[in-house]
Amino acid sequence: MEATQALERELVDAYIHVENNGDKILLTIYHRETNQYSELTSKLKAVAENANNALRSEKFDRLGIDKAQQGNLLEPVVVSDRLVKEEKEVVGQYLGMAFNFIIVIWVFTAMMTVAAELITSEKENKTLETLLISPVSRSKVCLSKWLSVTAVGMFSSLATLLMYSLSLAIASAVSDIAFIEKILSLISFFEVLLLWVLLIPLCLSIAAGLTVIGINASTLKEYQGSASFLMILVMIPAMLVLNGVLEWNSSTQWMPVINLIVANIEVIKGTLTFSAVAPLVISNAALIAALMVVANKLFNTEKVLFSN
Repeated sequence: MEATQALERELVDAYIHVENNGDKILLTIYHRETNQYSELTSKLKAVAENANNALRSEKFDRLGIDKAQQGNLLEPVVVSDRLVKEEKEVVGQYLGMAFNFIIVIWVFTAMMTVAAELITSEKENKTLETLLISPVSRSKVCLSKWLSVTAVGMFSSLATLLMYSLSLAIASAVSDIAFIEKILSLISFFEVLLLWVLLIPLCLSIAAGLTVIGINASTLKEYQGSASFLMILVMIPAMLVLNGVLEWNSSTQWMPVINLIVANIEVIKGTLTFSAVAPLVISNAALIAALMVVANKLFNTEKVLFSN
């Protein structure tokens, strides 16, 4: 009680009360601060734990109980988990998550830059007007720009995929790391090719979105702001996959763009089935068609096309 009053009068900062009732020793820290003595408390708990272990071992030794029996008495129930998966699935899970994060950044950045030059920059510099006086219809011009942006994305994805594989091969040859050699032995050429095939509809979708943004934007600054926001939207599912929040199931396989990102992991894991092809094709084809209808409509609108 006197120590408590001393604390209230701020005569002392803290004190430790020791109580021994014969069976147990109780240490209590009294203080007025919230976080100042948390480290002291943790250190005191560590000291107490060491003392508990020493006293416990001493008492067990007196009773003639060996170490194995001591462990069984102190921890009669033990919980453990074992991952029942093939090695290819485990490696594919982590490798696929890293691959998605890298490929989305590189592909989107390349396509975003080209779309800015092909569409918005021509609007801002008034060079698009000369293209429109040609006998080619505006729909064909819009389609050609979309395909050009897509081609850049496909080339960028192929180059990134090849460099990704080449870097693993070089690292395996130079460093002789068993884990990298295991990765290369688990991934076949067909799976690498399938990864690139899955990146094609991803490039088509992103190109369609960038085409809509490029046509609707009046200036490059406006385009960059909208395209950066679109990049964030595409990166969100990649980050969720990286954190293990999004997984391949009956719901995600019908989500356009998201299903392509998640399917990449299933390819590397070797668990992608042919039944998943229909949801991938239908959902992404619907998204691409909707975006291109909007892009074509905007491209044929004078007010939007020459809004600057």
